[in-house]
Order: sequence, then C-alpha cells, then structure tokens
Amino acid sequence: VIIVGSLGFTIWKFFGGKTGSNTPTEMHFQCLKCKAEFELKPEEIPQPSEQAMYGPESMFIDCPKCGAKQSCLPMVQCPNPDCKKWYLPEATKFYAMNPAAAPTEELKDVCPFCNTDRIQWYREHRPRR
Repeated sequence: VIIVGSLGFTIWKFFGGKTGSNTPTEMHFQCLKCKAEFELKPEEIPQPSEQAMYGPESMFIDCPKCGAKQSCLPMVQCPNPDCKKWYLPEATKFYAMNPAAAPTEELKDVCPFCNTDRIQWYREHRPRR
C-alpha cells in the first residue's frame, strides 16, 4: 500500500500534479546495486512489458551506469523547502524487494537528509478548500 501510494504520487506529480514552470521535466532514479543516481526525461523511460506492467517489476528500470538489470527505482524529492533533496524512501526499497510483505508502520517515508516525514508534511501543507 505504501509503495503503491508513493509510486502513484510520484507519477502523478511528474505527469500531472502541477502545471507551469515548476513541472518537472525529468524523473530521478537510484540503482539499488551501485547506488548511482541519474535523471531521465519521460520519453527516455523504458516502457515495461505487458506482463511486467502489473507486477512489482514495473517500477524497476535497468541501470545505465553499472548495467544491472531491473535495479533502479524512482526517487522522491523532499517537500521541505529548506531541503528539496532527492532520495529513495526505505519503504519503497523494502516493498520493491518484498512485494508480498504486509504493510508496516516502521517503514516511514522520511527524508534521510533533514528527517522530514514526507506524508506528514503533505498532510500539514495541503491546500485547503
């Protein structure tokens, strides 16, 4: 649930969450094998096969740095305006490697640079209607 939510939020923010000059033009990825970080434009992101599209492997892409297959996951940007660094949430890594695992409260989406809880930050800063 957490990984699907994080991935869905990342894709929403990337493809339709904002308009104007703040719209990201590239997605950030990190390789789980070599830890390399890189960016890809939407047209450069390989499309998963039909079979892989509905499984956990649809989140993975091959690493252009070390060549490892299906080893890279999309990163998220810290929403804290004082940080804004990109990172790979621990929950994303865990659920990508253990897709059948039960959700756990112990794996939070917390920025490793400033300790901002991303989900809590968005709850507190979402636009009010």
